[in-house]
Amino acid sequence: MEAAIQATNMDDDIIEFVIAQDRKYSMDHLWFQQKDQKLMIGVSEFLRVEIGDVLRVILPQAET
Repeated sequence: MEAAIQATNMDDDIIEFVIAQDRKYSMDHLWFQQKDQKLMIGVSEFLRVEIGDVLRVILPQAET
């Protein structure tokens, strides 16, 4: 399920973001979604619009 949010900026342009409800979001505009035994991570649509394309992601080593 997804929810759409509309926001108006200073130029009266309407920007619409889709917020998927099947994942959890952080205050830093990151999200994660668990499926079976796997965890998928990503950036929110808002952050993608703000920073552009994500070229790479560097994750810390998993603790064992």
